Amino acid sequence: MGCGGSKPKLNLPDLSLQRNPDWKYNSSIKVEGNVIQQFKDHGCTSCCIGKVPITQIKVKILPSQEYCFVGLMEKTAADQASATSNGIVNLKGVYGCGMSENDVVMNGQVTHYKRPALQSGDFVEFKYTKDRIFFKIAKDWDLLYVVGEGKEFVFVCEICHLYSRVEIIESTKLELPQSDPPNNQQ
Repeated sequence: MGCGGSKPKLNLPDLSLQRNPDWKYNSSIKVEGNVIQQFKDHGCTSCCIGKVPITQIKVKILPSQEYCFVGLMEKTAADQASATSNGIVNLKGVYGCGMSENDVVMNGQVTHYKRPALQSGDFVEFKYTKDRIFFKIAKDWDLLYVVGEGKEFVFVCEICHLYSRVEIIESTKLELPQSDPPNNQQ
């Protein structure tokens, strides 16, 4: 008979509906454990923005093409940013590195600061200490930007192309000072 009949319906999970509460990201991204991956091609870049403040992070980049950006974003800027927007790297409060040796972003501005180019499989580290952001691509830490004291940062990445992914190797959460519990004396 060949045409007409109904096809069996598969109950596959909709990965775009599964949300990880520690991240905000668009529907072409999935976050599983320590891996951020683009699982759906949608014609532009996809971003993932952390919600948990960190002081240091080490990631491994595995882009399927020649584009990937990783870095830190000021928490106040991250809270206001939309994960559906294209070009998250151009927002004020973003600091980090793209793939080419002169693709360094400082406060949302692409600079021509020279550093080692990134290859798929490379490790990149960032840390915020006192008033500065440092990064490490090869062996040595290098100053990225003096941002001032008392800021909070989250991890941000922007990837493009199907199967590109970023693996978080380790991160250090920001430890906020604990206030003394109030005395309950009457």
